[in-house]
Amino acid sequence: MSSIKFKYGKSIWDIYQIKKSFINNNNFFLKRQNEVAKLYKKQPLRKQCKACGKKISKKIIKSHNVQYSICIYCTHLNGLYDDTKKFTDAVYTGKIGQKYSSRYQEKSIKNYINRQNKIYDPKVKFLKDFFKKRKNLPSTIDIGTGSGYFVSSLIKHGFKDSKGVDISHEQIQYAKNVFKKLKINPENLDTLAQNEILPYVKNSRTELLTLIGVLEHMYYPNKFLKIVKQNKNIKYLYICVPLYSLSVLVESCFNNVHNKHLGGTHTHLFTERSLKNMLKKNNFISVAEWWFGSDIMDLFRHIEVFSMENNNLDIIEKLESYKKIIDNLQLELDKKKLSSSIHILFKRQN
Repeated sequence: MSSIKFKYGKSIWDIYQIKKSFINNNNFFLKRQNEVAKLYKKQPLRKQCKACGKKISKKIIKSHNVQYSICIYCTHLNGLYDDTKKFTDAVYTGKIGQKYSSRYQEKSIKNYINRQNKIYDPKVKFLKDFFKKRKNLPSTIDIGTGSGYFVSSLIKHGFKDSKGVDISHEQIQYAKNVFKKLKINPENLDTLAQNEILPYVKNSRTELLTLIGVLEHMYYPNKFLKIVKQNKNIKYLYICVPLYSLSVLVESCFNNVHNKHLGGTHTHLFTERSLKNMLKKNNFISVAEWWFGSDIMDLFRHIEVFSMENNNLDIIEKLESYKKIIDNLQLELDKKKLSSSIHILFKRQN
């Protein structure tokens, strides 16, 4: 078996201006997060770990009035309430879901392309580099494709047989309109209901499935992976998930700053161990990993928003001097696999 390919770090300045809206619109995002949390706490208690299925252990941390527990078996971070179908329908396709999708819909094609170039192209280039010795790039289906950025980037970089599906009709319609303007076939995108995802994957003939920031949103991740395991056509899974990291610790200390990482629609978070154990159980092993996160940017964001609210301008001015080394600080976390997220390519074992 060939060795795993590792990559560490990515400059935060590629996306800094895009993500600055999290500072400027903090109150909007915080209000929405609190709406989701209120709905989330009305759901039944979570009895089993989302990753390994073992019994939930006692609560240990609290963030923005939601309690969480660490699985003593696989180290997964679980919210104490279940992300039921009712919950996911409400936050992704209901009124709350419309607010969720709006943050990904750019007002101009120029801005759409800029977001794609800065955020999604690097992900595709990392993926393409793994397959560089192959004559043909694999057929690909992007699950939870949202506004179509990743599919657009796949096609741009030579993954010609690429499709995307999502449960949000609003986002798919937006993406189809953008694809028309970009001269990409809008039929590459489709809306599927929640109950149509699993049959779609079960009958797929694609070689590669991509889930970029999606697995943590599924209320049936183990069931989904079991279906993938049964479909021998699927040889690879390219996954990006948020991790239990420094960002979580920072977020738990600032109740007046919205959580980008833990909270809202993120009701549980992976660790390297919980993710790899979950995939290994379904006959997939890691073959390429890219560790980079936003922990230091999240730390700076919380300090800046808190200081703005308290009119502490000297703190903000001092913070600017530290931004010069933000990439260096983050890289130290990334190299030790302490990042807030991971991009990881899994290959079927047999």
